[in-house]
Formats: sequence, structure tokens, C-alpha cells
Amino acid sequence: MWIADIFDSPSTLFNGYIPLINGSDTNFSQPFVLTYPASGYPTNMPRPQLQVDNITGFSEGFPPGPELGTVDDNQLWGADFGVLN
Repeated sequence: MWIADIFDSPSTLFNGYIPLINGSDTNFSQPFVLTYPASGYPTNMPRPQLQVDNITGFSEGFPPGPELGTVDDNQLWGADFGVLN
């Protein structure tokens, strides 16, 4: 699966989580993505620093890139739109 196909996948859009890819590198099979530290918790003070690491996951043949469902949870991000109460 191509990295760009992650955005077109119904299962990813249904679950609402995608990796946030850093576009400053030419490594298309294992790009850098925004990563939440494994030992961090949202309630920690000060807040944990986000990291940029190569995307995790398993790939099968061509085209290169990780398959959905194999990317670590700390590299998947979502957004809530609208008015927050």
C-alpha cells in the first residue's frame, strides 16, 4: 500500500486515525511521522515532547509502505472538528 493510499482507505477514514507524515524526506517506504512518546501520558506536566521517527509497520512487496493495522498506535492521529463544549 502506498503511503498516499492511507488517506483513501475506508477503514482508516472510518476509524478516523492516520499517521502525520513529514514531507521533508525522500524516503517513501519508511517516512518520518509524528510519534507520541511511549512512556508519556497526556496528564504529565510538563507535557511529553512529540518525536519524529520512521513509521512502523509491516510491508508486503510492491508498492512499498506499511499496511493499515500494522502501524503503532502512538503514530496514529485524529482530529475532532466543530464546537467543543
